[in-house]
Amino acid sequence: MRIKHSNMINMNMNMNMNMMKEAIDVLINSEKHILIIGETGTGKSTLLAELLINDTDVKYFDFCDIYKRHEHLPLLKHHYLCDENFDYFDFLSAPEKTLVLNSVAIGNNLRESKVVQFIVRFIKTARKRGKRLIVVTTPSDGGVQIQNLFDTVISLTRSHDEIGCTVIIPVPELIKYE
Repeated sequence: MRIKHSNMINMNMNMNMNMMKEAIDVLINSEKHILIIGETGTGKSTLLAELLINDTDVKYFDFCDIYKRHEHLPLLKHHYLCDENFDYFDFLSAPEKTLVLNSVAIGNNLRESKVVQFIVRFIKTARKRGKRLIVVTTPSDGGVQIQNLFDTVISLTRSHDEIGCTVIIPVPELIKYE
């Protein structure tokens, strides 16, 4: 893997303008599939807000928000996208060019995971349809296990009062779509 940009900043700085300039540029201007990975509080939502402001051709699935609005439905018993609720969403019919899946839990069994199978299928066919996929997850939800499926990985970290942002572009021959 090649690290394109790495930047640590003080939390007191303007997060939207300084912290993730390279990541915002990649999100807005790239046609590539992107994985955003970081623990709670590292700025994933802030980063996505920039994309949503600048790109109108986006279908945004925020599973925490969907859960809050429909928590009374037994089929949505999780506040994230996972194998148990995956079948209730029709992602591929979205007419928008960019599909954002925020709050995705990958799980431990990658070979049997419906979410991972969808991501692999989507990446294989997306370019033919002129679409791209952005998946937002945490390291503890399995994000590290699937990063080689993506053209670009934006990794957000937090250390005390500093937030780090690293944009990683894997070497093409290492990207595995199986």
